[in-house]
Amino acid sequence: MKYFDDLTIVLAGGLEQNQYSMNTHPTYCGIQFVLSGKVRLQIDHGKVYHLTGPVAFLTHPDHFYYYTNEQGSPPRHHLWCCFYGERVRRFTEGGLFPVHELPRITVPADAEAFEFKFRKLIHLANTPYAHDYAVLLLENILLEMSNPRPRPHEDVPFREYFRNLYSNITNTPCKEWDFQAEAADLCISLNYFNRLFRQFCHTSPRKAVLDARLHDAAELLLNTHCTIAETARHAGFNNAFYFSRLFKTRYHMSPEHYRKEFAGEEHPAPNVHDFA
Repeated sequence: MKYFDDLTIVLAGGLEQNQYSMNTHPTYCGIQFVLSGKVRLQIDHGKVYHLTGPVAFLTHPDHFYYYTNEQGSPPRHHLWCCFYGERVRRFTEGGLFPVHELPRITVPADAEAFEFKFRKLIHLANTPYAHDYAVLLLENILLEMSNPRPRPHEDVPFREYFRNLYSNITNTPCKEWDFQAEAADLCISLNYFNRLFRQFCHTSPRKAVLDARLHDAAELLLNTHCTIAETARHAGFNNAFYFSRLFKTRYHMSPEHYRKEFAGEEHPAPNVHDFA
């Protein structure tokens, strides 16, 4: 698919103990997300903004930026995504990336949800054949920065629980997850459980497990000599044909093609070991 080829994400990452100062015209457009810490921001040698994380702001090659940690404050936790392409022109003309209204400074109404989206964007931007999804999520984040939602009056119930649950799903996707039992442990219905999970994690429990298993399968294809059937089984899929169909839907190529495309000779795959 070429629909998303008019935008290239060139840099996406983060640094937890960022002590660097930026004093330059950036090469690319960017979203800078300071998760924590205090930052001094100045654009085109003009007004100085004193920001405290969590806060996000846009950067553009047409402007000069100077930003650094506030003197005497701890290093900032800083995430970023930088991009360029013809689609950016549509962003600017349509108001999604307002070049003449910078700085576009946004304090997320739901900082944890915004962080979740941003980390997912970084992951997608650095995952082969996930470019289309990364562009969609980038646009979603820009839209949220353009129209920040008011902070809800009540926090999401069980927020910490769902954050830990999502992390556990990501780390152990092959576990036989019983969300009916998880809901019962919280003394809530399964429908309410699913609604809260989607509200915080921006996906359904079933899709969270599926995405994590497919990600594990991709890692196995690149780093082991497992057959496709073995890869499917180790990643938690009982049916190799069903696995191959899901994998092709997610990565736009078959597992065999994915391995041939991305398993380079410079990183020879180890022999399969016991995954039990």
